[in-house]
Amino acid sequence: MLEEFEHYQQSPEMLERLRGVPLIAVVGPSRAGKTTLMEYAREQDQGLHFVVSDTSRPPRENEVQGVHYHFKDLASMQEHARAGGYATVAPSVTGDLYATSPEEYDQYGRPIMAVLSSAIPAFRRVFPAMCTIFVLPPSLAVLAERGEDRDKQAARYVEARDSVAFAVKDPYAKFVVNDDLEQAKADFRQLIHGELSPRMEVRQRQAKRLAQQLLDQMV
Repeated sequence: MLEEFEHYQQSPEMLERLRGVPLIAVVGPSRAGKTTLMEYAREQDQGLHFVVSDTSRPPRENEVQGVHYHFKDLASMQEHARAGGYATVAPSVTGDLYATSPEEYDQYGRPIMAVLSSAIPAFRRVFPAMCTIFVLPPSLAVLAERGEDRDKQAARYVEARDSVAFAVKDPYAKFVVNDDLEQAKADFRQLIHGELSPRMEVRQRQAKRLAQQLLDQMV
């Protein structure tokens, strides 16, 4: 149903408008803690602003319309995408559509947003200066959601596996392991500002090994 948007093509004018945007793309499985770390970084750094995506999925608990996402119906999003009105479009494995409007990137400061791992290659084509930060859970157990139906759980498991597989292979992604929240917050801010100390380099190698271990458990 959403296959037509897997290779969404922006107009040359849209690409020219966006190519200099220093986007921070935050990647990771659902429930890994991306939103928590992004909100903390925004509180600490007024030079950051959230890119609020449109999405066809329903809001989760504590998500606010216009703050976390613009929640829209799928048909209207499809129509807008076909007209070339979006800067980016990304279908998810759960059957939901995510997209961003170019106006979201035009605000003051540096934009930051959560991005599906499957969409990263397309985002890098649009935003050559993009920084990619992968938020890694300490274990698979933290990704489970009680009360979620079986089909949704299966789709999220596929999403998580694909996301971690991306992290293992990607040479450009930097890692934050969300095992200790205060340390994760500190690491997240350092990576945003490009501060790769020798200690951080060690943590990056450790995180990549953890990503491989998690992926091995998911096969």
